[in-house]
Amino acid sequence: MASSAPGAEAVSAGEVASTDIVIMAMPLHKYTPLDAQALHGKTVVDAMNYWAGADGQIADFAQPLLPSSQVVAGHHSGSHVTKSSHHVGYHELEPDASPAHTTGRRALAVAGDNAQAKANVLDFIHRLGFDCVDAGALSAGRQFEPGNPPFNGRVDTAQLSALFADSKDSI
Repeated sequence: MASSAPGAEAVSAGEVASTDIVIMAMPLHKYTPLDAQALHGKTVVDAMNYWAGADGQIADFAQPLLPSSQVVAGHHSGSHVTKSSHHVGYHELEPDASPAHTTGRRALAVAGDNAQAKANVLDFIHRLGFDCVDAGALSAGRQFEPGNPPFNGRVDTAQLSALFADSKDSI
């Protein structure tokens, strides 16, 4: 059977929790069944998006008071939650990756409240073949959720940096 995510391998929750960086890329309504204690102290990348049509109405996300990552961080309060990678499709990861210093290299934003966790995620994304832009605090993740640029497009570092220049929260 062909995989919709080439190179991806299903592993147990215990194996996931033994890694340095955990990427949550699943239907958003599945974030609460994950064992928050198993991810305690881990750097977590929230790569999920709230889609009411697919996820159904989830009260925590239907109200616009908090960006989705802050809701996820509330449940996984012992983890260092960051927001990133949800604005690139799994089918774009390999073809859009390029070597550092490539003109027009695609950039991804990273938001988070823990400086070390955010630095780890920025480095990880860079090693995947993308430039990175520090979007600021986790609350800045709202600016690259569905319906906001750069969610629906491919942008480089200059374009992405301009989106966050005036609204960057301090951490």
